[in-house]
Amino acid sequence: MPHTQMSQLFNIDSLLEELRDEMVTGETLDLFVASLAFKNFDGFVRRLPFMLESVTYKAATWQTLVEAAPAKFRIRQTQEEVLVFAQTEHCGCVRTYRYRRAHCVGEHESIGTGWCAVSTPEAFYAQLDTPAAAAVFHAWQALMTRTTAEQAAMAEGRFENTAVSRSVIFTGVGNCLACKAPAVASARTTLSSAVDNGLLIQLPLCAQHLQAAQEYPCVALFLETLFSISLGLPEIERREAIPDELIVSLHAMVAEALGGTVVEAFQRLARNIDIEFPERLATLMGIAHTHPATAALSSLEDFIWIDAEQAEREINEWLNPDDQQGRTFLPFAATGGGEPYCVVRLENGASGIAQVLHFAQPSPLAHADISSFVTREYVRVARDLSWLPPRADFSVELKSEVALIQSALLPADYALLEAIFSRQCVAMNYQAGPRSIPKIVKAFISQEEEESLAARLRHPNPIEFEALRAWMR
Repeated sequence: MPHTQMSQLFNIDSLLEELRDEMVTGETLDLFVASLAFKNFDGFVRRLPFMLESVTYKAATWQTLVEAAPAKFRIRQTQEEVLVFAQTEHCGCVRTYRYRRAHCVGEHESIGTGWCAVSTPEAFYAQLDTPAAAAVFHAWQALMTRTTAEQAAMAEGRFENTAVSRSVIFTGVGNCLACKAPAVASARTTLSSAVDNGLLIQLPLCAQHLQAAQEYPCVALFLETLFSISLGLPEIERREAIPDELIVSLHAMVAEALGGTVVEAFQRLARNIDIEFPERLATLMGIAHTHPATAALSSLEDFIWIDAEQAEREINEWLNPDDQQGRTFLPFAATGGGEPYCVVRLENGASGIAQVLHFAQPSPLAHADISSFVTREYVRVARDLSWLPPRADFSVELKSEVALIQSALLPADYALLEAIFSRQCVAMNYQAGPRSIPKIVKAFISQEEEESLAARLRHPNPIEFEALRAWMR
């Protein structure tokens, strides 16, 4: 960029408002600006890519910066004074500061030694525009991009699938924010006081401090303790999952937001055939039909949501309770081959979730509830990722997808999936059937672990039943 092109100046007085109760030195103020250098000024027009140029309108702030500045310049042509803070290990940008009202020397108290005179702005910027400065900036930018990639991907997923609209990523450049040991994961929390205004906070931590953060009701409270600050948060109580007594209210809120169309239509259909419509299924369905509709359960294999009209058509064609020997079926999804996933109540009162097979094939009452059904399907995904579209980070995206439906899952089921998708995705042997050729696939769990988890998630009494069409009776 030509040195004569104008740049935008960042007003640092707004930062001082955040620090109004603190004793602020010039070094502290510059450190504050440096901590924001990565990504926060990308929209600013700059003379040089590696330069952040700021301004203050307060004489006291200017004098504080003058006392701390390692380099001070006076530009004769414009009668301007500019302070320069060099690049550091933690900030690859050169920071400059101006006093906007300092149109001529003598209007303020910045008198003393150490000033370097230059003739023109072009001469000033030419001194700073060196290959070494550009190289430091690009290396720092690449390092920061690499060490925040996982947090950035998480934030992008939340932006797309939730009400989160902003993200703050604290970074130790690959190290724990609390102690500088290697970071193993990020502690996260979302704060919001209004719809579509969520703030995602992420802190990279070592194993020890990650465990410490988990002892707090909210990661933001851990952040307060870590830096001895107050965020003005209200009293917070930690819950491992949304309490069951709130599920109905949350479902009602989702239904209201959707105009009640999808969930209420299924509730009416359930009443018509005299079967209970599970609250967690209502919650899941409400989430799934909130924009973007493909986000919830989008990674499941051979699973397609159906609407209430399609479900009623399935019932009328062959799943009518009057024709099924006392068995009642409420379809809510289907396979690509058209076999429905149903809420089922058998003639002996046993109930659960099942895939109802065509042509009177025996179908097992596979799962006791929608939570164990969904968890089992994600366990299936974790065993073989080869059929999924390529993704930058399967762990981040699958954890984000599961977090989206947390309120529809039992706490133990959600914790299981969170733990599975927090593992490293590695190459494993996979054999689809006893006569299939083994192959290597990306996976989070082995086939042996999948079988063990499937047994744990299975209905305690997986009764087999048949669903007969009229011509079979």
